[in-house]
Amino acid sequence: MSCLLKCLCCCCLCLTTLQATWTPPEDIPLASPTAESPRLAFDADGNAVAVWRWYDGSYVRIQASTKLYGESWQETSDTISDAGYNALQPQIAVDPAGNAIAIWPQDDGANTRIQTSTKLFGEAWGDPVTISVAGIDAGFPKIAVDSYGNATAVWTLYGITTVRVQVSTKLFRGIWTDPYTLSDIDYEATSADVAVDSDGYATAVWSGSDGTNSLIQASTKLFEGTWTPRELLSEDGQNAHGPNVVVDADGNATVVWSRSDGTNSRIQASTKSLEGIWTPPDTLSEDGQDAYSPNVAVDSSGIATVVWSQSDGTNSRIRASTKPFEGIWTPPDTLSEDGQNAYGPYVAVDSSGNATVVWSRSDGTNGRIEASTKPFGGTWATPSALSGAGSNAGFEHIAYDSFGNATATWSDNVDFGGRIQFAIQYAPPIISSVIPNNGPVTGGSSVTIMGKNFFSTSSVTFGSASATSFTVVSVSEIVAVVPPGSSGIVDIRVQAAGGTSPITANDRFTYAQSTLLPPRHPRGKVTKRHHNSSHKYILRARWKKSLSTKVTAYRIYKKSKVVATIPFRKELTYKTHMQRRHSWKKFSVATVNKEGEESVHKKLKK
Repeated sequence: MSCLLKCLCCCCLCLTTLQATWTPPEDIPLASPTAESPRLAFDADGNAVAVWRWYDGSYVRIQASTKLYGESWQETSDTISDAGYNALQPQIAVDPAGNAIAIWPQDDGANTRIQTSTKLFGEAWGDPVTISVAGIDAGFPKIAVDSYGNATAVWTLYGITTVRVQVSTKLFRGIWTDPYTLSDIDYEATSADVAVDSDGYATAVWSGSDGTNSLIQASTKLFEGTWTPRELLSEDGQNAHGPNVVVDADGNATVVWSRSDGTNSRIQASTKSLEGIWTPPDTLSEDGQDAYSPNVAVDSSGIATVVWSQSDGTNSRIRASTKPFEGIWTPPDTLSEDGQNAYGPYVAVDSSGNATVVWSRSDGTNGRIEASTKPFGGTWATPSALSGAGSNAGFEHIAYDSFGNATATWSDNVDFGGRIQFAIQYAPPIISSVIPNNGPVTGGSSVTIMGKNFFSTSSVTFGSASATSFTVVSVSEIVAVVPPGSSGIVDIRVQAAGGTSPITANDRFTYAQSTLLPPRHPRGKVTKRHHNSSHKYILRARWKKSLSTKVTAYRIYKKSKVVATIPFRKELTYKTHMQRRHSWKKFSVATVNKEGEESVHKKLKK
């Protein structure tokens, strides 16, 4: 999809995104309050998996928690690393079906080694599996999965003679392959990262020495193929380090890193199409000041967003630049406010190209988590403070779910044993269908509104009129009672936590003067039951058929909710139990044709 067409399609949604605000910070339920370093990922249905490390009183362990779309985090967290050993910062990857793989470094009593645990959707975490070699320290793992659940992991191996970058892969439900060394065995290599496209085409990057300087290197591999020879991305003559890589839906890769220009550290980037070659490096940050800690994300169409920390001569500020895959990088924007240091930015983008960045910024006493959002084609918003005042927050991370909701997570009170907190910026609600999508001008009929992001729905309107009433069945379903209206088509709008639903062809409702005649002489008879029961009365309703010839059924309503549908060929009666004698007054009957058109509702009479 072209950028222009994408912009036109997403215009309403992008503008509405700015109406949304972040929710107040909440805790992810923990088994211990001494937790930090959270990481978060989502599957295709909006279900989340988070991991972090926590202190159990004797050792640092890895914990995890899951959250289904529209629900709360599980009440107690799962401890997934072995007892009796220290574990370090975990990473997490989740495939579209919700299968998760966590990875972390862990002491085995002699060395630090790389371990993983897998959780199939709806099942428990598996026992930890050690994937790095015995007798040698390993650390700083990264992991990525493709759309089939196949995984690729990279890490740094602190060998006896040199520090190396190694990799291992695992088919879904398979076992990890023996480690393979990507870097030159004669020179030191660190800071590995990896990304895969939906088909498992992997790109690994790292910082490797040439004997004089550290340079950014890369290798690629089809999932069941072999790794290509090492390729050099950065120019020689100065040190480069800290690479970060992403790939888009077409397998195009973008890598960013920090490199000295002889005086200052600068942010650079290179890209490569699926079957192409790496472009010469572009320098994104201005000269004269140090820039560091780059992080990159890419949307489904290949538009990359890079963020980093850069000195303004007094304080460290958060900067950002974007580029379509075949375009050029924009001049950097400054996201954080001046006056205090900001650092550790992390960026995420959704499938529509909306981007959100989180970072830590000092308030003069403590670190606070801040965020800024940029809708596709728009500008960066004024930063919002996510964490509470009075405690030191850090280790921030952010991810989007498949419905455009951004979730930020961080460690609160990191100096004294923290807790894991999160906040959400909801995307606008989207209406996908209305059933039935027509009704009489008199209103009173019930419609089911299907869609997504119906979080904290505050109103439902039909044109300019509010629904007579509505019930939020779930975050993807609302049942609303149609208000009276005039003949014609109106748009249904839902106001929720993320703003107001954009107008689309799917939200239309047609008011029509019904040509159907209602049922005749609806009558209700109430009798009392003779045995003890919570339902003390029985209602028996009868009516005569409508004089209309296109009637296919009769609908029984209790207040505004359909409680029964009687085919027109059946006996025209309805029976139900009631707790109160006068509840019969809540019932009415309407005729309906095969197009779903209803007559006016006729209340029962005694």
